[in-house]
Amino acid sequence: LFNEATIQLNEGKKFTVKVKNKSDKNIYIDTVELNGLPINRYYITHNEIMKGGSLVFKMSKTPKDTKANMFPTSKIYSE
Repeated sequence: LFNEATIQLNEGKKFTVKVKNKSDKNIYIDTVELNGLPINRYYITHNEIMKGGSLVFKMSKTPKDTKANMFPTSKIYSE
């Protein structure tokens, strides 16, 4: 829906989300970079956002193989 969005954070920090190769045909995520480094997961943490920086998605026409560890997990702990 967008090519770029910036979140203004505390202490003058910013977190920018960018999309490259976006088109009607390029609907799949090819690669993801967080602060210039590739990440092999489809999520980021609150702490990563609050540090500031950038998240860049490169889009593709074809889907990539996904692995279970690329997705976030939820854990419930009982006392």
